[in-house]
Amino acid sequence: LMSVIIDILVVLDLLGVEINFETTISKLINYSDNFNLSKNTNNYPNIYKLAS
Repeated sequence: LMSVIIDILVVLDLLGVEINFETTISKLINYSDNFNLSKNTNNYPNIYKLAS
């Protein structure tokens, strides 16, 4: 799920759509945590690395 969302964000970014990655990703992480969609926190450092 997360990788698909990241791919979409990257494509939108390449198309010139203005995205605040940090805010968007933190919202996604909060959403995942709130609904227990992802208990694998090992993915998060990679996502932040991608966003920076």
